Amino acid sequence: MRKKNTHKGTLTIPRCKRIIRPLISKIASLTGLYIKHPFKFDLDIESFDIVQENHGQSVKFINPSTSDDRLLYLKPYLNPEIYQTYVEIFTLFKSIVRAWSETGPPAKTRVPKLSTISSLKVGKMITLGTKSTHYRLNQTALFDAESIPRYLQKYKDELADDIDDWLSMEPQYVMQTHMIDLLYGYVIHLLIFNSRTTLYCLIPVLVHWLQEQDDSHLKSLSRTLLYEFFIFSPIDADQRAVKELTSEVAQHDPSIPIFWLFHGIGYWKRLCFLCKLDSINVSAKLYEPYDSLFIDVLAKTDRLFLTDVIDLPHIYSTLQRNPQHPHNTSLMMSILAQIISLFKKTLDSSRTSTTALRTLQAGINDFTEFVRTWLSLSSDCVFNSLDGGNEETFEALINVLKFMRRHCDGAISYIEDSLSRNRIIKLEDVLSKFKQANSSISDFFFNIRVLQAYYLDNPDLCDLEGVKLPSASHSLAYLMAHNCEFDEVVNLLAWIRDLPNEKGLRMSKLLFREFFKENSVLGEMDVEHVAWELYDL
Repeated sequence: MRKKNTHKGTLTIPRCKRIIRPLISKIASLTGLYIKHPFKFDLDIESFDIVQENHGQSVKFINPSTSDDRLLYLKPYLNPEIYQTYVEIFTLFKSIVRAWSETGPPAKTRVPKLSTISSLKVGKMITLGTKSTHYRLNQTALFDAESIPRYLQKYKDELADDIDDWLSMEPQYVMQTHMIDLLYGYVIHLLIFNSRTTLYCLIPVLVHWLQEQDDSHLKSLSRTLLYEFFIFSPIDADQRAVKELTSEVAQHDPSIPIFWLFHGIGYWKRLCFLCKLDSINVSAKLYEPYDSLFIDVLAKTDRLFLTDVIDLPHIYSTLQRNPQHPHNTSLMMSILAQIISLFKKTLDSSRTSTTALRTLQAGINDFTEFVRTWLSLSSDCVFNSLDGGNEETFEALINVLKFMRRHCDGAISYIEDSLSRNRIIKLEDVLSKFKQANSSISDFFFNIRVLQAYYLDNPDLCDLEGVKLPSASHSLAYLMAHNCEFDEVVNLLAWIRDLPNEKGLRMSKLLFREFFKENSVLGEMDVEHVAWELYDL
């Protein structure tokens, strides 16, 4: 007797296209709306803040019980037209997944097969390589194929017309065996590629719904969707080849403030906990799960814009809680680049000596906190010959400090010239503060040179001539305050002591007093023994 088929329907390519077509149409409709009215997709953050202030952080909003609730709680903050379309796309997404999941038994294993992971990746290539994915090319081809701009002509010839061109490729046995996962990969990345502009608030709802299903494969798919959603960026390497097709109104990204808002209130953390998602790093168990994912996101995407909504000390504390995370160095480089860019932009816009002075003082503080955080990370992870970025970071700091010093020298010269013609008490005070700032910058510059020479093991970079060692030693100890591990401090003191310049011994002793003074982190150590070991005292 023939075995009865317990699964509904047969998954054919025409059926797949019929199932997917309404979703593509809805996304295209949203994209058309976005092109005309991009600001309709902004979350009403002002109303959100008012609700939070009046009622406290809404537990229901941050941690909704169901995916339907998650979408419903977004309603007050979304444009009504956008919300209604989200409801329709949510319904379409559920029908697609149910139709495909009915063609096979529910998966029981939590860990996806390698073939599944590979199929999802190929699904991404199907999304990128199909004309129907790309709104601009698809609309032109549908309504006036002859009017396709010259810069789009190459895509018209190179991209597949639809997914059937991919799914009918040889070997057919392989494509048929893995068709479901290929289609899941296609749909996931169709959603992801539109997430930054039109679907950002909807993706968490879809992730939640997948997690609710009694199927370990769909639960695994929810983690894949959420991780890809987090790390997707317009600078995605795979997408670059067709970037001009998938980027619409690139100057407005409504997802940036939403990302930081949801991070701040714990929305993302709760969602990650629900899906049991953490970093994909093999050593992720060494780190706090959400922290590790957050560092991944900042290191791999363009989320790190230093605007008023971003709490840089919070990012620093996250790095310090995870000092051995493999992305720390690249993330610190991105932070430094942003700090330098913001500092120069602010300084260039300064119209008076007073505003320029404030900018310089704020810059000194920002660069100091950057270095203190950098030095607090694992020296084995950050400062080793296999980890790129350290030399570039030192050079960037040195160059910006030179720039600051030149600006200070110019301001001091200008003010002194003004005072020589007309004595103004207020200007004398500004002059004094510029000189203090210049002194701080000089000490900072010297200390960066010392640290560069020490950590990169190049004593020739360390020049002790013409430096006020007491003030420089005090500021160097402050920079190292987060990194006061006994062995590291002793190694630094011994290295400075053994410099060929006789001033090295004096600086080492000055630093010794700073590190081991009363109430310092190392103040309770056996100072006499350390002094005897270092200086035969």
